[in-house]
Amino acid sequence: MKIARVFLKQTNKRIDRAYDYRVPDTLADQVVPGVRVAVPFAQGHRVVEGFVISVGGDSKYTNKLRDVLQVIDAQPVVDEVHRKLCLWLVKIYDCLFYDALALFTQPVRVSRETNEKGEISFRPYHKTEKIFRITQAGKTAKTKGKKMARILELLKSGPMSASELNAALQHASDSRKRLQEKGWIESVEGSQSQKAAAEILPLSCDRHVFQSIQENLSNAGTQPVFFYQKDDDLRFDLFLQAAVEVVHHGKSVLLIEPEINLLKKNAGRFKSIFGELGAVYHSHLKISERYRVFHQIQTGSVKVVLGTRTAVFLPFKNIGLIGVDEMGNGQYISDSEPHYKLPDVAAQLAKICSAQMLISDPIPSVTLKWRMSKNQIVQATAPSDFSPVDIIDMKREMQRGNLGIFSHLLEEEMNSALNRKQQVVLLHNRLGYQHAVFCRACGETVKCPVCGRPMKTDQTGILICTTCGEKRPFPKTCPSCGSNHIKGMGVGLDQVVEMIQEKWRGHRVVKIDAAAVRQKEFDELCGDIRKADIVVGTRSLVRGFPFDNVGCAAGVLIDQDIDGNAYHAAEQAYRLYRLFFEKTNAVCRYVQTYNEMHPVVEALHQSHDDPFYDDELKYRRSMGYPPFGHVFYFEIFGEDRAQVQKDSISLYHALQARFPQWSVYKPIFGEIRRENHQLEYRIMMKAPEIPPVSNGIRRMIWAGEFERLASKITVVIDPVLD
Repeated sequence: MKIARVFLKQTNKRIDRAYDYRVPDTLADQVVPGVRVAVPFAQGHRVVEGFVISVGGDSKYTNKLRDVLQVIDAQPVVDEVHRKLCLWLVKIYDCLFYDALALFTQPVRVSRETNEKGEISFRPYHKTEKIFRITQAGKTAKTKGKKMARILELLKSGPMSASELNAALQHASDSRKRLQEKGWIESVEGSQSQKAAAEILPLSCDRHVFQSIQENLSNAGTQPVFFYQKDDDLRFDLFLQAAVEVVHHGKSVLLIEPEINLLKKNAGRFKSIFGELGAVYHSHLKISERYRVFHQIQTGSVKVVLGTRTAVFLPFKNIGLIGVDEMGNGQYISDSEPHYKLPDVAAQLAKICSAQMLISDPIPSVTLKWRMSKNQIVQATAPSDFSPVDIIDMKREMQRGNLGIFSHLLEEEMNSALNRKQQVVLLHNRLGYQHAVFCRACGETVKCPVCGRPMKTDQTGILICTTCGEKRPFPKTCPSCGSNHIKGMGVGLDQVVEMIQEKWRGHRVVKIDAAAVRQKEFDELCGDIRKADIVVGTRSLVRGFPFDNVGCAAGVLIDQDIDGNAYHAAEQAYRLYRLFFEKTNAVCRYVQTYNEMHPVVEALHQSHDDPFYDDELKYRRSMGYPPFGHVFYFEIFGEDRAQVQKDSISLYHALQARFPQWSVYKPIFGEIRRENHQLEYRIMMKAPEIPPVSNGIRRMIWAGEFERLASKITVVIDPVLD
């Protein structure tokens, strides 16, 4: 008799474990690890969906077992490698098994059906999709339409779906329809045929650089290999060349980009190289398109995928290389359960399947630099040079009577650039009105005496640390120099835009922020930017937009970023501003600041960042922050603020009792969450390792310490906070 161990689709973490079920002889050949099944559960014999994690021959509950009722999948939807990865996610991120499993099965989700007799059954998603291929007439056709010609060129490499064509060439629908009418392309049902790997030709990239990457990949063993390259196109070509080499050796490749905009920008280049062997995968695809890619990978007809972070959960076989571009990008962190980090998941997948990992970032993170210094990551190329940034001391501007947000020098440079018919691009990474409390005389920011993070003011004017919750009265004089020029200040992006429109009337001004990126297509925003005289934006400016003729680029006020609330605020600010200046490539580049001696400002000005990284590592070592420890945020949220606050206090005491050896900080009000406007409190804890905390949290769940609270709870590890 076969016994299946089954995880159930349910929402209670206390009962989230594998249960034993008897396999009827009629289903013995179908019930294998990796398939989903229907099973009875609880006293009412409620029929639920389950996932078979393993199959054995015995159970200590033999006399009490119930039968598997239905096998939903004809073949496993998750193979052994990805089952191990799924269990690792559950263990590390303390999520429900089915929350982790959903990442792997999203393209092949299950629908629940009830017949006229009230009997429940389950059906897996299955839908064929139209793909487009070039006809014999189209292979010799000539057209003056640029988009039509580009579509024909792409389809000569192999069939593509509508979404793949749109990813490679924005707004291609009308041109595609005209080509169909001419009989130059046709639509067919079903999947693509496989293209021989031998037809993929090597790329023409920097052979010296690529040779260094290849040699390091060959000698690195299980260690990741990192290479520097600040040019986006050249960096992507190096990833492509590495993928070509691996595919020629008969293995699969996964290339991951942090954002859909970057992916769409590179999709045409990718498809022209790999043709039918390559597929593009991201969250904007329809479910039918995701299903097709999933099925093609499962059957082996697709060997290379260019995708965003969710592509790491696709059912690759024989993975040889995982490439991760812009390693430190915040888009790699999931904002829903489980709150995984793509680089960590990719590294774990590479470890499980003995694949090589190739990573890059134009400006590496502090942790990445530290790991390279400890030989945990192999550095294949030397760092890129960058041009220095000029610093404008806003204290002097104030002393000269200029109390505005634009210095006289910056105004002059902006006018000069506009007169030369060049663009002005300004970075101001704050929306709305946010306070920073600092002294205008000496530039010192008021910091929390408990944890060392900058303090803000709340609505009552009291100083509050949003990291650890410490509160202090607003000081009458500066703690550093004794000046009475200490006050809260905050200027948001909208105010900056209004001031620019007032000062530079008649010039075209474009605002680029997260809302603009959500509301418009990438190519439409690119068009807006090309037509603009002055572009003003937040960190969204560095999301792959074209800046071809920039005469002046400036950070309006960097202080709001270098003194942010997160433990890695300085690192985020340095990486953001340096990337901003690299992307805009302006002749004149400036940063306005009240604190010209800050390590971030000095690093930008001196175009030498080793001292900055060294100082940041010393700070993190003293505070137990990554890479020398880990930060855990327990987020408690719900609709009733009084209840959420009460539950956060209860959880705070429970965490202190469970983890007495580590620092647990008292709960603070976090934010109003976007979903249903729920209120959130946060508890921060620091610990040296993740597994002991995960094990402790699991014991708390089994003991019902979370379930007894009315509010919802989620845990985020090493969060990225704005």
